Amino acid sequence: MKSFVGISFIGLFSGFLVGMTSVGSGSIIMMLLLLFYSFPPKVMVGTDIVHAVALTGVTSLLHWRLGNVEFRLVGSLLIGSIPGGLLGSYLSTRVPVLWLRRILCAVLLATGARMLWA
Repeated sequence: MKSFVGISFIGLFSGFLVGMTSVGSGSIIMMLLLLFYSFPPKVMVGTDIVHAVALTGVTSLLHWRLGNVEFRLVGSLLIGSIPGGLLGSYLSTRVPVLWLRRILCAVLLATGARMLWA
């Protein structure tokens, strides 16, 4: 394992930001893992998705209890995001590592740039 303390800090920081702002855990964790560690992209994607299930499960339960959830919106998002997630996970194991890394960086860059002008 790389640095347990460093990776745990990334988890703490990203969990705080996700719970407070709903900024996608993937955006935050991917950026930090790319910046400080050199895991293969498909390992980062798979690890981040499994991590996101646990993190968003806990935070979504809390937001549901606080009355902050619109279930019709959730359903509409799931109709598109579940097939998209299946296709993306299938393709992540077939896209060459260099191109997957470039795609991840481009998405993170575009997300960051968009946040500056939002």
